[in-house]
Amino acid sequence: MRRTLAALLSLILLFSLHIPAFAGDVFGQYTSELPAEVAIHCSEEALNVMGVEDLDKLVRMVKYRAQPQAAELLRTSFPAFEEAARNNQLGTQIGLNILYDDNNAPMASVIWDNNLDDEDRFFLSYGINVNAFTLAERDEAGNLIRDPQTGMLHMTTDNASLDAFACILTHEMMHVFMNDYNRSGMSGVVDPEVSFLPAYATDEDAAAAIAAQEATTFPKWFSEGCATMLENAYMCMQESYDELRTFGGGGLDGWYSPEDLRFAFAETALPDGMEPEEYEAMADMQPSYDLRASAYVSGYLACQYLSELAANSKGISACSYTPDGFETIDSAVLRSGLNDILRMLHEGVTLDDIIYSISDGRFYDTEDFERAFITDDDDSAIFTASLLNYLLRITRENGRSFPANGSVLYPFDVDYLTQIDCTKNAQSGLYQIIDSNDLVGSTANLDGVSDAGKSLSTLTYRSGAMLGAVPAYGYDGDYSYPGDPACIYGGYYN
Repeated sequence: MRRTLAALLSLILLFSLHIPAFAGDVFGQYTSELPAEVAIHCSEEALNVMGVEDLDKLVRMVKYRAQPQAAELLRTSFPAFEEAARNNQLGTQIGLNILYDDNNAPMASVIWDNNLDDEDRFFLSYGINVNAFTLAERDEAGNLIRDPQTGMLHMTTDNASLDAFACILTHEMMHVFMNDYNRSGMSGVVDPEVSFLPAYATDEDAAAAIAAQEATTFPKWFSEGCATMLENAYMCMQESYDELRTFGGGGLDGWYSPEDLRFAFAETALPDGMEPEEYEAMADMQPSYDLRASAYVSGYLACQYLSELAANSKGISACSYTPDGFETIDSAVLRSGLNDILRMLHEGVTLDDIIYSISDGRFYDTEDFERAFITDDDDSAIFTASLLNYLLRITRENGRSFPANGSVLYPFDVDYLTQIDCTKNAQSGLYQIIDSNDLVGSTANLDGVSDAGKSLSTLTYRSGAMLGAVPAYGYDGDYSYPGDPACIYGGYYN
């Protein structure tokens, strides 16, 4: 059971390498014959391979069950989000597109776009993509099951698949929450007047806009690491974490040690006996590398450690010992530390300054932390080994149905994937899926909010206090501008 679920979740995570855009208008002559919500939210490709009744079930599962439960779980788990919701600083609506893509598209992803409205005010729009291919019924070997009469696919009723979807959706909803709550760092827009340029802007203006975006945008390991802290990352990436124990020669039967972790993170050559394809997922583990391993595997660990440092700065630690000498890790403390980091960013403290402060100056800024994490810092290596050993010890306990739950939303030793029940109706006032399969503008009221990104905050940038700190990124002197006046566009998170 453990290996099957881990393999399933690992497969789902691998569906993060290609993400199609929103479908836009679909169906044509089919529209009048379909249930209204299928016509609104489902792509023609999905209609061609999955029956209308099953697509209707899929839409309703996402729209009225899983997504509102995920939104409420995040709101109630983070006091910062709870306060923001009371102040109308989080959005109330979002779009939903059900697509069908059998080419490694993820189970769910968030699509977003930055732009200016008619009055030149910055706004953000976003939507959720759900891939029907990943939620189709399969046999024990993982092969799609087609209806013998129609050849169409049916929506899965497998609880493990639905729970895995709920975990991924929780990850995606964290991106949505942060897009509003920590907008500068997520969007890279510290000042719309700088980020959005007219077609006649000079190359120097364009260079300044790119420099501001680079200095504002959170590194991928942080934006993905924060979201990965909330899903069952330890289970779905268990093979990657297991590999961290093999670099020092201890093998899969051993435990994690700070020395082995340093070896794994600093390794540039293949260990003896390891084939290239086995090493591929573990190469370039340092958070600064823009790769899957650094963004998700290392990002998860790095954000856990930063959350521990944030808790330490208030005289608290997630680490403690039982009477029989075993170390335990309190996920609630780490969740509280993450809440404090997100709140400080929202209040205008840059990630650079947060890292410097909570580490008592041990890390000068974000880049210094990226460089030193595990490879050149004893405390981070010791904490990471303790966290992974605690999760491993839980996983090895007799009688468990699942490996340890790596989400800070729950105690690490719970024996389930998620509390979200995809068969149970729910409601939330945040990010309700409206009747649209397109991107939907955020309703968050951020007037007067001056939040911060990696190295710049809205206030310090506008006051000119940090202009000298913006790196002078080079440019080739030949920027081309589309007719649209936006210099910075949207993207996706998965």
